[in-house]
Amino acid sequence: MNMDELPQKVLSALSSSMRLDILKLLSRQSPLTFTQIMQMMNLEPTTEAGRFGYHLRELKNSNLIEGNESGYNLTELGKKVIEFVWSLIDFSKTEMAKEIPVRTSEYAIEQFDRNKIKEALIREAKVPNDLANEIAKEAEEQLMQANVSYLTAPLIREVVNAILVLKGYEQYRHSLTRLGLPPFEVQRIIKEPKIRPLNSTPETIQKLLGDSIVEQYLLLNILPRNVADAHLRGDISIPNANSFILRPNSIQHDLRPFLLDGFSAFSDSLSISLNPPKTFHQALMLTAKIIEYSQIHFSGMQSIDFFNIFLAPYVKGLSPDQIKECLMLFLKELGSTYVGAGGSLSLSTINLEFEIPEFLSNISVSGFKNTIYGDFVNESHVILDILLDLLLEGDKNGKPIFYPCQIFKIRPDTLTNPELESLILKTHEVIMKWGTPILANLSPEWQTTNANYTGQFDRLDSAWKEDFELDTLRTGNLDQIFINLPRIAYESKQNDVNFLETLNERVNLAVSALTIKRSQLFTRLFEDHLLPLLTYQVKSENYFRLEHATNAIGYIGLPEAIELHTNSKINTKTGLKFAQKILQNMQEPLHKNTEITGFRWTLRQSYSETWIDRLLQLDNKKFSREKEIKSSNQFNFYNTSNINSDLSLSWSDRIRLEANFHKILSGGHLLVIPVSESLNDVNALVEISNKICAEPIGLYTFALDLTYCSQCKQTLKGNYKKCPRCNSAQNINYFNKLTALYRSFSSLSKSERNEVRNRQKLSI
Repeated sequence: MNMDELPQKVLSALSSSMRLDILKLLSRQSPLTFTQIMQMMNLEPTTEAGRFGYHLRELKNSNLIEGNESGYNLTELGKKVIEFVWSLIDFSKTEMAKEIPVRTSEYAIEQFDRNKIKEALIREAKVPNDLANEIAKEAEEQLMQANVSYLTAPLIREVVNAILVLKGYEQYRHSLTRLGLPPFEVQRIIKEPKIRPLNSTPETIQKLLGDSIVEQYLLLNILPRNVADAHLRGDISIPNANSFILRPNSIQHDLRPFLLDGFSAFSDSLSISLNPPKTFHQALMLTAKIIEYSQIHFSGMQSIDFFNIFLAPYVKGLSPDQIKECLMLFLKELGSTYVGAGGSLSLSTINLEFEIPEFLSNISVSGFKNTIYGDFVNESHVILDILLDLLLEGDKNGKPIFYPCQIFKIRPDTLTNPELESLILKTHEVIMKWGTPILANLSPEWQTTNANYTGQFDRLDSAWKEDFELDTLRTGNLDQIFINLPRIAYESKQNDVNFLETLNERVNLAVSALTIKRSQLFTRLFEDHLLPLLTYQVKSENYFRLEHATNAIGYIGLPEAIELHTNSKINTKTGLKFAQKILQNMQEPLHKNTEITGFRWTLRQSYSETWIDRLLQLDNKKFSREKEIKSSNQFNFYNTSNINSDLSLSWSDRIRLEANFHKILSGGHLLVIPVSESLNDVNALVEISNKICAEPIGLYTFALDLTYCSQCKQTLKGNYKKCPRCNSAQNINYFNKLTALYRSFSSLSKSERNEVRNRQKLSI
């Protein structure tokens, strides 16, 4: 080619928009074949191949590209020309961008600057420099063609993410995705009571909106893709996904450090330090404050073990009326202060003892010279007796004392000790009236030296290091993940090998997630310093013993899975055998992981919450054809218990059947005995407790259905459409207990309501 003709040839080549687009494309990515260029330019091969081939030849004749059908590249001249073209485009876009304001994520208005896109790609997603520059250019081109009056940071981010997806860079998109909810969903949460918790407040709304961001971040940026997808599909469930990377699930407090030294406010805090208590009232208020302050550090339950023992020294010399007044104020404080997540009550539990355990009896009392806890047996009984009186009375408006939850420990000799008979009887009177107490049977040997529970039956025992303090106090449960067993039953199509292989895969997914949780919490504690109570110093140690906390894996829908897989109920020989096989196969990898990781892995039963409904809905949608084979009333809920709640069994048969599971469920278990409103014989109730405690049952509770009339302020056993006293139908509320905690019927999910309606009640 004559060099004098070159400028004219180049300018002629650039006069075509298609030829210019080919050069732009090859400047971003090369070599590209004939077909690839056509596809990326969205050209139709059957009608536009000839025209496209002509433009390609013109570019070759102008010495701007080289190659053949196996691949085309820019020549050195082509690179210089397109570089000049890009500079012209940049100049024109810069001038255009000056006229388009951008609303930034910092709530400021700035001029558009392509370099900020490039910088964000490198900073947020670690995109290589050249690729970041390429993506930024393409984003700018699309945005300038959009002809909008102003740009926003979310819009720019959406365009960039779309380009990344189309180019196959999904790993970068995950880091750049903007988290949150669309305006429509925000409006729904604000306006529709059905999709938010009962008695919601503005604090609740803000929590729900914030939860969505944290959960999205967990699923997009923290968990491996296979684990996140398993949760989204409903193979597993992470109930605390909204706080999974931020805080532990539960704790068992030790009051003694605070009773001895009070609580010191943090150096950068505006709060007041709390002095060591000198009176029973001060000790109880300090206890309440510790619980209230702790609530922001935990997503689930917190509990106080040895409540009446550790506080017993403070009541010496007080009259019953003085003790009652102090305890009443304590119950009112915890039962009326909304400092929990989203403006709820604190999720609190107190573990109560009928006797002072031998291992605690000779330990010196914190803050009291020359005394041991064994010196205060009578005082611990006085606290328990008066507390039971208050529980019997309920609140001034005729409701039970729901919080703090009350767990009563029954040790091997408790029920046969004549000195404890009146306390045992009074405990069962509270059960007969309200159904609130939860009973821990520590008689079986596998309960170890000490075991304690929370109201969501998170369990700790002293088998870990064989030290009741290290194993059961100042530690708790980091979190829990549940396996959807009916889902596995549907997928395995009654093949045992397939069922157990799939189960093992799901358990490993849960193990992976909980291992990440522990790592995340370590970072929150020691790098981000977001959980100050957990690192509060007690004798140069962190208050929360992270290294002794449990990782719990559980399951949902065991009875349904057994019936789907074996065509047998769980109370049959075939059903029970396979149920035990499931639990054993879940437990084996946990034992192995304990040896490998040195972490404390446990298996647990599920508790009742609305997350179960999501699994049920997903399974209904995915396996609707299989379900049509079953009778219409089956599988409209997944049982939280190990036994079908609607299974017709005598209470003695139900107890014996349940006893097969508790030992293996070392992370938490519960036998719920729903009883009819005709329950009125306290001695018969005590006799049942005696028989339960003779079996290897760890934790049990009696569940009543309660009707509350706010007009005449009374709570009745049973379900009433109208109040029998005032005949009111508008002031009626219902409270039900599916697991250990009472909840308002109106707050239950559809699945939970079905379980309440269908469960078999026992008459005593």
